[in-house]
Amino acid sequence: MFTTLLPDARAFFTRLAANNSRDWFMAHKPEYEQTVAQPGKALADALAARLTALTGHEMRPKIFRQNRDTRFSKDKTPYKAHLHMLWSESGDRDTPAFFLGIAPGTLVAGAGQFGFSKPQLDRWRAAVAGPSGEELERLIAPFRLREPELKRVPAPYPANHPRATLLRHKGFSAWVDLDPEDPRPVDEIATEAFERLAPVWHWLVNP
Repeated sequence: MFTTLLPDARAFFTRLAANNSRDWFMAHKPEYEQTVAQPGKALADALAARLTALTGHEMRPKIFRQNRDTRFSKDKTPYKAHLHMLWSESGDRDTPAFFLGIAPGTLVAGAGQFGFSKPQLDRWRAAVAGPSGEELERLIAPFRLREPELKRVPAPYPANHPRATLLRHKGFSAWVDLDPEDPRPVDEIATEAFERLAPVWHWLVNP
């Protein structure tokens, strides 16, 4: 079902970005369901099985809602012009996950966790500051990283710590920017990217 998901989703989201209204979306919802939603769910389920085999952990998929939360945003457009999904043991973003994003001009894969709870954050900082932090630096070298949330290194770590940038994160993710024009099926592209990212995911699970 998802062999043409990449070109179909890019085409649909390009038109949605130019006509981002409830009236337009509802008029084209059957097309959305057929070309984006249903193939997206099939892809999420297929990759969940592959990630379970790859990691040795049972991975559950989550597809993010197409509706935007506009309550606290100046941008009141009602829909996201992209498809984002993740896979984690919890089926949500509260544990280390793999990510995939499809948009008109981009295709990205990632591994990480958007936000750490207080115990997770303490564990992250202790691991990053210790010897295993050196291993993480080596693992993430090939990838694009999310920007840290903090401007300063948190106490009690010194400002000149060799991994000061990593200590400033309150969540962490590493990303691979893929070719959105790659003619291969999206499951093949994503699986290859996740194989590259798997060591980062394993480190986050067991730093």
